[in-house]
Amino acid sequence: MSEYTTIHDGPDHDARSFRDLPPSVRTIVSDSLPTRDRCLSVTLCTLAGEVARSVDGDGVGARIDRTIAPVSEAVYSFDGYVRIRFDLLSGEQYERADARDAAILASDYLHAAAYATIAETPVSDRRSLELYRTLVSGSTALAAQFLSRAPEAGTPNATRPQVSATDRWDASSHPDVTLAETAAALGTTAVGATAETRSAVERYAGSLATTLSAKPSARDDVRAIAIRALSVAGDQPRVADDRRNGEEHRRSDEGHRRSGEGEPTASTHHLETAREAIETLRRRGGTTDRHEGHDPIDRLERATRIPFERVADTDG
Repeated sequence: MSEYTTIHDGPDHDARSFRDLPPSVRTIVSDSLPTRDRCLSVTLCTLAGEVARSVDGDGVGARIDRTIAPVSEAVYSFDGYVRIRFDLLSGEQYERADARDAAILASDYLHAAAYATIAETPVSDRRSLELYRTLVSGSTALAAQFLSRAPEAGTPNATRPQVSATDRWDASSHPDVTLAETAAALGTTAVGATAETRSAVERYAGSLATTLSAKPSARDDVRAIAIRALSVAGDQPRVADDRRNGEEHRRSDEGHRRSGEGEPTASTHHLETAREAIETLRRRGGTTDRHEGHDPIDRLERATRIPFERVADTDG
């Protein structure tokens, strides 16, 4: 029997075996899911709840961990769905008809799992409806993006369009951007953040993901560094130095524009948009907790600088 087989051992996925799935589908599902500490969308979803608590204070439920847990699980499944659908359009591992069929089933399974998990979130019916609407909005946007790259019916596999270094997704409309925005929106919606906070966090997530997508040659390395920068357990520079370096980067960008010494790059523009979103959150009343880098807004700012300090802007 011919079926898709993995070329590496997948992570444990919190002991989820997916044993009810056919072997070929189970393998693809497992391979599509990274460990949670390497998943940017899950990190953004979880941090979005922390940011909302920091900014909106008493307006956010005190027990956000219980609320965020099922939502981040839904984002985790949604991330796997996006990975598989992207690979179906841009990779070569599903060239055989049976492999493509298994991949489609695997992506459908993860897509449905995301919606099913949203139902487990302990929130009011009104907020649950908001979560479903947010996920539907993200799903619809992704479907449109994937459809725009799908080959016409009957196109042989050999002539399917491939996403390569010379023919790649535009950074601003990359599926990773929609995924990041949806993850952040789900995190803030789940905890009852204000519309202003939700908008700022979503704008930040989209800008950060756009910058990552604009650097395909260094995407995996830079993404990993960004996730560490967003995480409490990551490499934490001293906060005073961290904030000062951020101010220096902003002053440098502004100086270049005023003096006409060079136009800001695409990545610089997106990072500046992310930093503007951060300043919006600070003005709205973000905490000043500096204990061991736990302040979520400081972590947002770190992720706009640390991953990009040594990466040349040659891909964007």
